[in-house]
Amino acid sequence: MPLAGHGLRPPLLRRRASRPQLKRDPLGRTRGPDPEMSIHPHSRALWPLAYLLLTTRAGAQQVVIRSATPAAVVEHLRTQLLPQGFKLESTNNKNALFTLDRGLVAQRGNPAVPVVHVVIELQFRFKQKADGLSVTANEEAVGERGRPLEFRKPVESEHDNLQRLLEAVRAELEAAVPPSDTVAKRDSSSP
Repeated sequence: MPLAGHGLRPPLLRRRASRPQLKRDPLGRTRGPDPEMSIHPHSRALWPLAYLLLTTRAGAQQVVIRSATPAAVVEHLRTQLLPQGFKLESTNNKNALFTLDRGLVAQRGNPAVPVVHVVIELQFRFKQKADGLSVTANEEAVGERGRPLEFRKPVESEHDNLQRLLEAVRAELEAAVPPSDTVAKRDSSSP
């Protein structure tokens, strides 16, 4: 015969098992703001931009060029991009990076950061395949390049121009047209 008061309560009146409320987390840290993890006021202003960058997708442009080498592609890209103000920043057998310094650019809707120094980066990647050299290109606007608050945004409006550039380089290389010299040679042929 069960003792009175032991296990005879109706189900809804039984106390539910609860977890103890800890004053610290299991790793031993105290709760509350961590001064080392606090967010700098200027970086808070960039959160909407960071969200935009993470949610925006831009596709890379690509061509395959028969019988081409990375050095030949870079030389043809130089003749196209240097007259437009781009600089060849680095190159090797796998990558080439061209940059265009746009200077200080006004930011709309962000009173905390009214202007940002912007550099356009054109990144070309090379990969040898069975049917030729695959050249992939990406274009990004980089704000505050090389600084703690650096951010990147894919340039979407110029993708047609970037693809046209790749197609022109492919046509020149596959037709075995030597790269023309820079603006100086073109100017010397003018009357």
